[in-house]
Amino acid sequence: MKKTLFINLGVVCVALATIGIVTPVLPTTPFLLLATYLFAKSSPKMHERLLKNKVFGKYLENYFENKPIPIKQKIYAILFLWLGLGATFYFATPQNWVFALLIFIGIAVTLHIATLGKYNRMMKRLYLPIILMFAMFFASAQSVIFVKTDGTGDGSSWDHASSLEHAMDIARSLSGVETEIWVQHGIYFPTATIRVPAGVWMYGGFAGDEEFLHQRRFSEYRTIIDGQKTFTVIRLESGAVLDGFALINGHAHREILPDTLPYGGGVWMEAHARVENCYVLDNSASKWGGGIFAEGDGLVYNTLLSGNTAGEEGLAIYGTTLDVRNVTVS
Repeated sequence: MKKTLFINLGVVCVALATIGIVTPVLPTTPFLLLATYLFAKSSPKMHERLLKNKVFGKYLENYFENKPIPIKQKIYAILFLWLGLGATFYFATPQNWVFALLIFIGIAVTLHIATLGKYNRMMKRLYLPIILMFAMFFASAQSVIFVKTDGTGDGSSWDHASSLEHAMDIARSLSGVETEIWVQHGIYFPTATIRVPAGVWMYGGFAGDEEFLHQRRFSEYRTIIDGQKTFTVIRLESGAVLDGFALINGHAHREILPDTLPYGGGVWMEAHARVENCYVLDNSASKWGGGIFAEGDGLVYNTLLSGNTAGEEGLAIYGTTLDVRNVTVS
């Protein structure tokens, strides 16, 4: 895994260095240096070919002969390095160990570039801003909690997956950290309403071996949460997101549980919550919103609601300010 990652990163660096030859926007030498290091650690053959390349060889020769790299190129290299890593963190959502590895690589390469050549003293003045930038990345780091039907672990990986209920406790303890919960396919039978903490994104539809979010296939791997005709299946606190689940047999009726509110058999959405790519089936409420009840602004997107009932209003959905898009009701 590490060897493949280094080779792929090396190829990307060579591509960026190639662009840098013909455009002033990207530097060339720093990306070649990074590619040289990555290939040296992963593929001796590619490392040798890069050093002997007719085009790139002169850039590397300048470096190895201690010719200085302009400070502008250093700043560009560091900037684009972290922009690229930031895009990876945002769009790919890597697991914790992959995230830590990429951060380590970014720090090592940044410090290496910053101390090259005769501009060492000037670049050392930038150490504090660089360290602050690293701190910002760590502060905004995403934490992923993994869940399986038979999970008993701490949720740190698929091999140590937690139960669905315990995942909510873990997420709540990570206040201030952007948190995602990845739930493996299967049928879950909670003992009470699952309350997804504010701001947490909960995704279903995983086979149970994915490393990146885009690898999940929620239309193939169904993640089902069963309310067992006893309670509301899911309650989304403010800003929480539910994506890729089937919610069935929710029951918001006080005659079953006296403390139950008669709204939202399948989902109760607090303000700014979102439901996406879900099936909300055969739920009921004694008053409003048999399938979904929204108490404020929110979004329901690309969702199917079927067989839901309510005693008063909103057989499928109740929400006076709810945004509903690409939703099918039957």
